[in-house]
Amino acid sequence: MTNAKHNTGVTIMAKRKQEENLDNMDTTDSAEEQTRAQEPARKYARTKSHSEDDDDVLTNKLMIGVFVAAILILFNGFQLISLASSLSGGSGGASAVLSVMRGSGTVTLGAKETVGTALTAVINQPPVLPGYGTRMIKMETISEIPVKSKTGDAVQDAINTLVPTGTPFYGTDAGVSFDDPINSMQQWGKLERSTKLTPEQEQRWNKIVGSFTCDYCCGSPQNPTIINRCGCAHAAAWRGIAKFMIGKYGDQYTDAQILGEMSRWKALWYPGPTIKRAFEEGVL
Repeated sequence: MTNAKHNTGVTIMAKRKQEENLDNMDTTDSAEEQTRAQEPARKYARTKSHSEDDDDVLTNKLMIGVFVAAILILFNGFQLISLASSLSGGSGGASAVLSVMRGSGTVTLGAKETVGTALTAVINQPPVLPGYGTRMIKMETISEIPVKSKTGDAVQDAINTLVPTGTPFYGTDAGVSFDDPINSMQQWGKLERSTKLTPEQEQRWNKIVGSFTCDYCCGSPQNPTIINRCGCAHAAAWRGIAKFMIGKYGDQYTDAQILGEMSRWKALWYPGPTIKRAFEEGVL
């Protein structure tokens, strides 16, 4: 009788132990299932977090790029004001300063012409200013700006001649305007990335951008940087101009005209240095 009770007790305890184990297994299985169920949400959250971080970094970079471009353009505007003051004020006024700056004006520009920098090695001409890697030359352009009458103010006449205003005929298709230099710079950079060329056009594009220089930002007149080796926003914009013109108009315009149009935009983005150098080299 005692043995029977003992066996019954053992059996009951064993069953209880088994039930506890089953409960624990159910709890463990439930926890594992919950963990598995939550894992996609966690992965999504991590992915979303990384994506948001990447977007924030890209946004910050774009904002910095626009800010730097704005500062450069404002600085160039300040240079124009300073140049105007130096030419109009002081002993002797404009004539005295211009005589020091070499300029009597040797180039007359039409509505579809500008002056821009060219590598001395490419045009096989010596620099006007000792030590410079480029020199100012007359260039034919694609766009046209009205020829204005002389005002008698040397700087204002230079601005009227070299700094374009309005919207060029290709402005609607390209999404650019001379009156909006900062946004146009960003748009030209986008067009460099989005415009597709044939292999033959790509070869032509490489030739053009391989001979155009960044003289006032990443490079200098003494040590100009070729824009296909330059990472600034201006260089990307110039590359975009060349790519757009080739992709949109094919052989309608020559390489020289495309380079001239790029120089027209260079004068817009760097009016102060462009006009100062044009006076120094005697082309205005």
